[in-house]
Amino acid sequence: MARHIVIFKNSKTNKWESLKVGFNFFLLFFGFSFFGLFLYLRGLYIWGIVATILNLILFGLAYGGLADTEAVRGLILLIMIGLSIYIAVKGNELTAKWLINKGYEFVEPESEVVIETKRKWKIE
Repeated sequence: MARHIVIFKNSKTNKWESLKVGFNFFLLFFGFSFFGLFLYLRGLYIWGIVATILNLILFGLAYGGLADTEAVRGLILLIMIGLSIYIAVKGNELTAKWLINKGYEFVEPESEVVIETKRKWKIE
Protein backbone atom coordinates (compact mmCIF):
# COMPACT_ATOMS: atom_id res chain seq x y z
CA MET A 1 0.00 0.00 0.00
CA ALA A 2 1.33 3.42 -0.89
CA ARG A 3 1.61 6.12 1.75
CA HIS A 4 -1.91 7.40 2.39
CA ILE A 5 -3.54 9.79 4.82
CA VAL A 6 -6.84 9.09 6.54
CA ILE A 7 -8.91 11.86 8.07
CA PHE A 8 -11.03 11.61 11.21
CA LYS A 9 -13.76 13.96 12.42
CA ASN A 10 -15.43 14.21 15.79
CA SER A 11 -19.06 15.15 15.18
CA LYS A 12 -19.57 16.47 18.72
CA THR A 13 -16.56 18.79 18.88
CA ASN A 14 -16.17 19.36 15.12
CA LYS A 15 -12.42 18.66 15.44
CA TRP A 16 -10.48 17.05 12.58
CA GLU A 17 -7.42 14.83 12.83
CA SER A 18 -5.34 13.24 10.10
CA LEU A 19 -3.06 10.22 10.27
CA LYS A 20 -0.65 8.73 7.81
CA VAL A 21 -0.96 5.03 7.17
CA GLY A 22 2.25 3.11 7.65
CA PHE A 23 5.65 3.52 9.28
CA ASN A 24 6.11 6.63 11.43
CA PHE A 25 9.69 7.92 11.36
CA PHE A 26 8.93 10.67 13.88
CA LEU A 27 7.92 8.10 16.50
CA LEU A 28 10.95 5.98 15.62
CA PHE A 29 13.34 8.77 16.53
CA PHE A 30 11.39 10.68 19.19
CA GLY A 31 8.76 8.29 20.59
CA PHE A 32 10.80 7.12 23.55
CA SER A 33 12.86 10.27 24.01
CA PHE A 34 11.85 13.28 26.10
CA PHE A 35 10.26 10.91 28.64
CA GLY A 36 7.60 9.82 26.15
CA LEU A 37 6.18 13.33 25.63
CA PHE A 38 5.14 12.67 22.03
CA LEU A 39 3.41 9.45 23.02
CA TYR A 40 1.35 11.33 25.61
CA LEU A 41 0.44 13.96 23.02
CA ARG A 42 -0.86 11.23 20.68
CA GLY A 43 -3.03 9.72 23.40
CA LEU A 44 -0.80 6.68 23.87
CA TYR A 45 -0.67 7.08 27.65
CA ILE A 46 0.39 3.54 28.57
CA TRP A 47 3.30 3.71 26.12
CA GLY A 48 4.17 7.16 27.47
CA ILE A 49 4.34 5.76 31.00
CA VAL A 50 6.59 2.91 29.77
CA ALA A 51 8.88 5.46 28.07
CA THR A 52 8.96 7.65 31.18
CA ILE A 53 9.85 4.71 33.45
CA LEU A 54 12.60 3.49 31.10
CA ASN A 55 14.03 7.00 30.82
CA LEU A 56 14.01 7.44 34.61
CA ILE A 57 15.76 4.09 35.10
CA LEU A 58 18.32 4.96 32.43
CA PHE A 59 19.02 8.39 33.94
CA GLY A 60 19.20 6.87 37.41
CA LEU A 61 21.78 4.35 36.24
CA ALA A 62 23.73 6.93 34.27
CA TYR A 63 23.85 9.64 36.92
CA GLY A 64 23.12 7.73 40.12
CA GLY A 65 26.67 6.54 40.62
CA LEU A 66 25.75 2.87 40.59
CA ALA A 67 28.67 0.55 39.91
CA ASP A 68 28.77 -2.09 37.17
CA THR A 69 25.73 -0.79 35.31
CA GLU A 70 27.07 -0.89 31.75
CA ALA A 71 25.30 -4.16 30.99
CA VAL A 72 22.03 -2.91 32.50
CA ARG A 73 22.25 0.38 30.60
CA GLY A 74 22.92 -1.50 27.38
CA LEU A 75 19.96 -3.79 28.00
CA ILE A 76 17.63 -0.85 28.68
CA LEU A 77 18.86 0.90 25.54
CA LEU A 78 18.21 -2.25 23.50
CA ILE A 79 14.71 -2.48 24.99
CA MET A 80 14.07 1.18 24.13
CA ILE A 81 15.30 0.67 20.55
CA GLY A 82 13.06 -2.38 20.14
CA LEU A 83 10.05 -0.52 21.55
CA SER A 84 10.81 2.48 19.34
CA ILE A 85 10.68 0.25 16.27
CA TYR A 86 7.40 -1.30 17.47
CA ILE A 87 5.87 2.14 18.09
CA ALA A 88 7.07 3.36 14.68
CA VAL A 89 5.28 0.44 13.03
CA LYS A 90 2.10 0.42 15.17
CA GLY A 91 1.89 4.02 16.43
CA ASN A 92 -0.52 5.36 13.82
CA GLU A 93 -2.78 2.33 14.26
CA LEU A 94 -2.81 2.76 18.04
CA THR A 95 -3.54 6.47 17.65
CA ALA A 96 -6.39 5.74 15.23
CA LYS A 97 -7.96 3.31 17.68
CA TRP A 98 -7.62 5.91 20.46
CA LEU A 99 -9.31 8.53 18.25
CA ILE A 100 -12.17 6.15 17.46
CA ASN A 101 -12.64 5.48 21.18
CA LYS A 102 -12.84 9.25 21.71
CA GLY A 103 -15.72 9.55 19.23
CA TYR A 104 -13.89 10.27 15.99
CA GLU A 105 -15.05 8.69 12.74
CA PHE A 106 -13.49 8.30 9.31
CA VAL A 107 -14.48 11.21 7.07
CA GLU A 108 -14.85 9.05 3.94
CA PRO A 109 -15.67 5.57 5.30
CA GLU A 110 -16.52 4.19 1.84
CA SER A 111 -13.29 5.23 0.13
CA GLU A 112 -10.86 2.58 -1.01
CA VAL A 113 -8.06 4.00 1.17
CA VAL A 114 -10.18 3.89 4.33
CA ILE A 115 -11.47 0.39 3.61
CA GLU A 116 -7.91 -0.90 3.08
CA THR A 117 -6.69 0.96 6.17
CA LYS A 118 -9.49 -0.46 8.32
CA ARG A 119 -8.61 -3.94 7.10
CA LYS A 120 -4.91 -3.43 7.79
CA TRP A 121 -5.53 -1.95 11.26
CA LYS A 122 -8.29 -4.51 12.05
CA ILE A 123 -10.91 -1.82 12.68
CA GLU A 124 -14.56 -2.59 12.01
